[in-house]
Amino acid sequence: MTRSPITLILFCVMSSLISCSFPDEKITENTKNDACRQDVLGALSAFSSDLGLPIQISPKDATVIFDQGEVSKSYGRDGYKYTVTFGLETKEDGCNLVFYKKEKVGPGHESTTKSDFGSVLLTACGCENRD
Repeated sequence: MTRSPITLILFCVMSSLISCSFPDEKITENTKNDACRQDVLGALSAFSSDLGLPIQISPKDATVIFDQGEVSKSYGRDGYKYTVTFGLETKEDGCNLVFYKKEKVGPGHESTTKSDFGSVLLTACGCENRD
C-alpha cells in the first residue's frame, strides 16, 4: 500500500501533537526557598532581556510559580495585548522554567500559540508533578 505525501505529513503532524507535552509541574516543597525564588526571578529576567519581552517582573511572580506552577505576564505592543506564560518542566538537565504559550489579542485578531519557545535551567529548584 502506498501512502500519499499529504497523508504522511498529516500523520506526522498528528503524532507530534499527541506526543507534545506542556509544562505541568510544580516546585518541590523542600526547594521553595530564597535560592529557588532568586533562580525563578533570574530566569524570568533572562527571558525578558534575551527575547525582548517587555514584561514587568516582581517578587510576587516567584510566589505565583511556587503556588500554581506557572505564571502569565501581559504587555502591550503595536495596539495588541500580548500574554506570555511560563511553566515548570523537568528536562534532561533538571528543573526548567519554560516559555510555552503566547496569546495575542487586538482589533479583529485573537490567537494562541503553544510551543517550547525556550527554557532556563533552575539550578536551585526541584520540580515534581502537580497533584
